[in-house]
Amino acid sequence: MTAENNDSLIKLAIKAYNAKDYSRSIEICQKIRLYDKSYVRAYHGLAKSFAKLKDFYMSCYFYNLAISIASEQSDKEILFKLYKEKGSIDCILNEFEDAISDYEEALKIKPGNKEIEEAIKVITNILNPEIDEKNKEGDMFFDLFESGREYAEAEREEEKKEFEENYDEFFEDWETYTNTYN
Repeated sequence: MTAENNDSLIKLAIKAYNAKDYSRSIEICQKIRLYDKSYVRAYHGLAKSFAKLKDFYMSCYFYNLAISIASEQSDKEILFKLYKEKGSIDCILNEFEDAISDYEEALKIKPGNKEIEEAIKVITNILNPEIDEKNKEGDMFFDLFESGREYAEAEREEEKKEFEENYDEFFEDWETYTNTYN
């Protein structure tokens, strides 16, 4: 498969993703991956699609593969984006140390990025039980982390269902918020 074919197929995957047909996007990205194991955009598409399907562990798996490939290719711009997005997924999974690590890697690429610095600060405060309650109100990062924590700790199925129903709306707000920094 040629690079031109990959680009054509990834456009179809993006179109499916934008149409909220995440399963189709995954199918197309998997096809690309079969023929070109170094096409980072296919792995990125898989990671984002699995996140939309709320399969966060698979999302992390493909983010890790994409990060590995982008690192080999020294693609700093995509690496920054991958680390930033994976950090958000890590937070949903309550993998706060992993999130900090991902955000720190992103900061190595774009030092001084206010969004990433704020995310690290919030996570550090979450891990510190003496966090000032006033600092938490209305903080989008904190809301994301708390939602992930509540989801992971939910013992009843209806709590998980409520989280999943609200996740799409929150994720859209999150994407809008993060795009303001790019």
